[in-house]
Amino acid sequence: MINRALLRIKVAQVLYACFAKENTDLTAAENELQLSIQKSYDLYHYILLLIAESRRYTEVKADSLRDRIGGVRVNEMFNEQFMNNKFARQLGENTDLYSYANERGLSWAEDTDFIKYLISQVNRREYYCLYIAKKKPSYGEDKKFWRDILANEFQDNEQFDQLIEQKSIYWSDDLDIVLSFVEKTIKQFKEENGADQPLLPMFKDEADKTFAIKLLDSVLLHNSELENIITKYLVDWDINRVATMDLIILKTAIAELLYFATIPVNVTLDEYIELAKYYGTKKSSKFINGVLDKVVKDLRETSELSKFKLVDKKKKEKKAIETETE
Repeated sequence: MINRALLRIKVAQVLYACFAKENTDLTAAENELQLSIQKSYDLYHYILLLIAESRRYTEVKADSLRDRIGGVRVNEMFNEQFMNNKFARQLGENTDLYSYANERGLSWAEDTDFIKYLISQVNRREYYCLYIAKKKPSYGEDKKFWRDILANEFQDNEQFDQLIEQKSIYWSDDLDIVLSFVEKTIKQFKEENGADQPLLPMFKDEADKTFAIKLLDSVLLHNSELENIITKYLVDWDINRVATMDLIILKTAIAELLYFATIPVNVTLDEYIELAKYYGTKKSSKFINGVLDKVVKDLRETSELSKFKLVDKKKKEKKAIETETE
């Protein structure tokens, strides 16, 4: 679930804190990084819980009112299709979700005010009217309904932003990308899997699991070397005048170029230029792109690194095959 794009962001954030505090203790930095990653996975489960608990909350409220005010009035207040949404009900029975939530202490029990607020907001939307107009929505339509809620109710939602900020200082920066993971999860759900539907794992594989720690260590252990490389390409510009986040992005990108032989150069460049657009200044992406282009050009011409050797070897092999074909 936690892909390398998010891991690069996590590494940059931890490095920023390290350099701001002038504390580059390796163990402390690694622990902070691991905690930050864990919190992202918590947020993923917390949002999935919200889906399940919103449906459950409506059902419980309807049941408690039914004897007092009558079934007809309850049905007017609480839509049956919302309560019977097959996807949300299945999620509410998911073994992995509630096992993780119990282990990590995640719950919506004390935040029912937001659940009420969310339901009231949804009830005003056009997509809600279209959904409840269906007499018997399919499982796919039930899933789409919750994808519509994700797309419309969580972006720029001040109430939700305040709630997650109170829950964890790590969550605000993670929200957009975690919402994309939740949407991916909804798409992958299959009705026949019942309570055993697997959720996204924290990491895709062992390589992703070790990637972030190795990247963080590479920057901290080779900080002086990386600064010397950057200084070489700063024309009429002192390194102390470079914005802190720009410097961190450059160091991390160059570390990835130098110490991660299997990651293609263009992937590294694209990822960090994109990172600069969100975490740097207006001119950061252009500045970082210019420096990295020079670094890569020199590495291609002078470096004995396996990454660049491998690229050249593949080019030669391709050219030889094309020549033989002709």
